[in-house]
Amino acid sequence: ESFACVEHLSVSGKLLYHFADCFTVQWPELLEKCPHATYAGRLQPGELPALVGAESTMHGTATAIVTVGSTQFDGLIRAVDRPEFLHFLKRFKIKRLQVQRGKGSYRPWNLVDSNHSLEHQLEVEVVDYLPDLPSHLRKAALVVSH
Repeated sequence: ESFACVEHLSVSGKLLYHFADCFTVQWPELLEKCPHATYAGRLQPGELPALVGAESTMHGTATAIVTVGSTQFDGLIRAVDRPEFLHFLKRFKIKRLQVQRGKGSYRPWNLVDSNHSLEHQLEVEVVDYLPDLPSHLRKAALVVSH
């Protein structure tokens, strides 16, 4: 769940809580409202969370999904369109990345650059909209959302 959500779940959190294999919160107060959640505390710079369910795969390949839903959130897409994010995925042995960019105007170029994706041994798919997003989310090893 988002660090900004101290007293309540975000809309995304309310949806994901019901079918996520592992749901973490960054504020202990949320455990009262989400008894099946795990208190993860706050990540410090350089720390890596344990990917619970990293064995979850899509087509036999550990998949990460970045989604802004059907909205516009170019800031998130810019944030993941960086070599550092690709390196982070490689550290978690993610082999496939799906990015649902929504209605935004920013087109990621690092993610679709074949040199970057080959260097990190990563298959990348960038789409405006994934029609069956919930089924993709259920199979993903990692979900990045706003």
